Amino acid sequence: MRYSGLALSFGLLMIILAGLGFLGGQALDGRLGTSPLFAILGVLAGIGLAFYDLLREVSLADRLEKRRRKGRKSGGREGTG
Repeated sequence: MRYSGLALSFGLLMIILAGLGFLGGQALDGRLGTSPLFAILGVLAGIGLAFYDLLREVSLADRLEKRRRKGRKSGGREGTG
């Protein structure tokens, strides 16, 4: 249950970024006559950015969890002295 918000955020972000990448790629394809090259590249870039954000968020959550555990082991006296 802890990561359900992260999963929802990832799913929405992937849809939004892939959609924006597709629309931007379609606009470039229309100008350059390269359909569907940039539309596909835009979708792939959007998916890649969504995965990058997911890894960043998981890494942050992991660091916070480790700090929380460390503080619990030391009796909650983190930062004293």
